[in-house]
Amino acid sequence: WDVTDRVLAQSIDKNMFFNLSAGDIVSPSTDVTASIAYGYPFEKQIFESAAKPDGNWYLEHIGARLQEIVFDGEPNSNDEDLCVFHRSEALDMDPNGLSGSPVFSICKNSDGFFLALAGMVITSNGKVFQAIKANHILSFLKEICRSKNSV
Repeated sequence: WDVTDRVLAQSIDKNMFFNLSAGDIVSPSTDVTASIAYGYPFEKQIFESAAKPDGNWYLEHIGARLQEIVFDGEPNSNDEDLCVFHRSEALDMDPNGLSGSPVFSICKNSDGFFLALAGMVITSNGKVFQAIKANHILSFLKEICRSKNSV
């Protein structure tokens, strides 16, 4: 995923995002069958700069390499704020930079399977990942929208 043009143009297309509602997040009663995180660990990124004739440096290329992390089984947590995701084997890379990555869960209900936001990674040792639960993210985003609309 090459973001060079978007970053240099300093433009973000709002159509790249989706509206998040309570029906899109994992709740305590959700039947989770698997979970996957997607992120951009630092060691997988490409940031290239070059010198201009006047000696100043400029950013020539930004390349983001997406890493998929699959977790074993259901997340576990007795904590109302955090959920914990486990891998049977540690990642073959440093997880530094994965903080902020979304964790999605494949869930099942009477209508079949669906995808829901489970949380956002805050820390990892490569085998165990802790994430803020999605309901807190949704509450935070709603508060931002309320604050912005009241200004």
